[in-house]
Order: sequence, then structure tokens, then C-alpha cells
Amino acid sequence: MFKKMLAVSAVCIGLIGFFVTGCSEKTDLSLKLTPQSVQAYKYSQETVKQVKFDRPSEKETSDKITKNAFDMTFDQKVLDVEKDGSVIAEITVKSFAYTLESPKGAEGTSEEAKTQSVDALAGKSYKIKLSPAGKAELVDASAVLAAVTSGRDARIVQSFFGADEVAKRHSIAALSNAKNLSSIKSGEQWTVTEESPKGMMQSKNYEKIYTFKEAKKNDAGDKIAVIEMATIPAEGPVSAGMFAMFGDKIESDFKDSYAGVFEYNVSTGTILKYNEVLSADWVAVDKSKQKNDELPDTLTISFKNNFSLESVN
Repeated sequence: MFKKMLAVSAVCIGLIGFFVTGCSEKTDLSLKLTPQSVQAYKYSQETVKQVKFDRPSEKETSDKITKNAFDMTFDQKVLDVEKDGSVIAEITVKSFAYTLESPKGAEGTSEEAKTQSVDALAGKSYKIKLSPAGKAELVDASAVLAAVTSGRDARIVQSFFGADEVAKRHSIAALSNAKNLSSIKSGEQWTVTEESPKGMMQSKNYEKIYTFKEAKKNDAGDKIAVIEMATIPAEGPVSAGMFAMFGDKIESDFKDSYAGVFEYNVSTGTILKYNEVLSADWVAVDKSKQKNDELPDTLTISFKNNFSLESVN
């Protein structure tokens, strides 16, 4: 009888330990921001497409690059916290610059990339609403849109500070698609399907897989969460018709990668580091004109799209 009691006690203690441990592993990843708190950030977004055609059969080579890049530093000030935990934040631009590079001429040389700093935006603000799940929406951008009203800069500003772009830029996809965000264990995953970015040669849907890796305390006692993003890499022949212009004697290949990481101070609501990078390459090889001592004609199309957001001390 005594042995049975010990056995039952041991089981109970084990179960208690299991439930206590299970609870302690759960983390509330909801975005919690304090009224009047201010945090400085740097945002960067870049899309680059390169088309390189090596033609030993014709003794020709061309290399064309198209690049769009945007950089902004800003202060985010929490103006108000609503009952559901959503916040109204004021985004004040400290600096804004963009780079546009495009091919020039049939020979494939690229004109020098020119970076434009739009100084008129410095000090101008717009307002957003940010939910506890990290979903953002534009509230008011009239001041920042009115700062630049003519020329190419105006077109860039109208697009960059438009409602859709603002929502996309300030939303936190690493959080917004998670279920039970207030109670997540290490190792839990959630997914979201996303269309490939504009400018990509072959459009496709990506299933982004987010994994909550860990939450640990830093030296100040704040809890730091790490979420990683990955997709299943694609590799294999290029879809039919992609290189149809080169005939049916070519060999083609495609491969891509898409990954990211999100580091977040759960205690303060500060995003420490957030980036996602998509890289894709298409290669077509034409051996029909290849001579014994030459490499085959090869067309390589490379595409890279990335964004990053990080806190600035």
C-alpha cells in the first residue's frame, strides 16, 4: 500500500511539474507599447534585377541592372493606447532617400545610380494605427504628402507614403498571422501565403513559415523573442515558355531562397531587428551554337528583394 502511495505521489508530482513547465514556456508575444514612448528606427527596402547575357558564339556580353532602393530613418511616438491594446503612433521622418538605377542603351551598360535625398520630408509626420498583433493601417499622411508636390520626388513620395505602402511597411508579418499570440510556446509555427514581389520574372506564391525559436532575458531583464521565417526552396526546370524565344534546344534551371528573422523586445515593444530576403536565379544555356573550345551562350536573370527594420539607439 505504501509503495502504491509513493507511486501515485510520484505521478502527481510529475504531472504538476509538466503543467508548471508547460505554462512557464508560454510567451505573450502581443505588441505592448507605452503611451508617449519614443523609439528611433531605420528602414531599408531594395529590389535588384540583373540580366546578364554571355554570348561567346557572337563574341558579345551584356549586363543590365534595374534597382530601386529606399531608406528612411524615423521616430515612432505612441500617442494613445486604445482599450483593445491598439496604439495610435506618430511617425516623424528624420531622413528619406531613394536610389533608382535602370539599363541604358542596347549595349547593356547601366547609367550611374543616383541617390536623391528628399530633405523637405525631414521633420514631417504621419500617423498609423498598430494592433497588438502587429497589423498597421494609415490614419493620416496629409502633412508628409503635402511636403513634396512636384516632379519625380512627388511621385515617389505619393507612392511611398500611400495607404497600402505604409500599412505594409509598418505591419509585422512575423506576428500578425500567429494564432493565440498571447500564449505561444517555443517551436510553434504558423504560415502565410504571399505573392512574389513585383518585378520578379516568374510569379509564384510563397508559403512563409514562421517559427518561434525562443524568448530569453537580456542583461536589463527584458524578454527578447526570436522568430525565424523560412520557405521551402524551389529548384528545377524553368516553367514552359519562360525562355521560349530561344527555341527548344536550351537547358534551363531555376532556384530560389527566402528567409528572415525577427528579434523583438517583448517587454518594451521595441523591434530590435527585422529582415526578410528573397533571392531567385533563372539560367538558360544554349548549346546549339557552341564550338568545341568555347562556353555555351548563357542567359542569367537574378532577382533580389529585401527589407530591413532595426532600432537605432
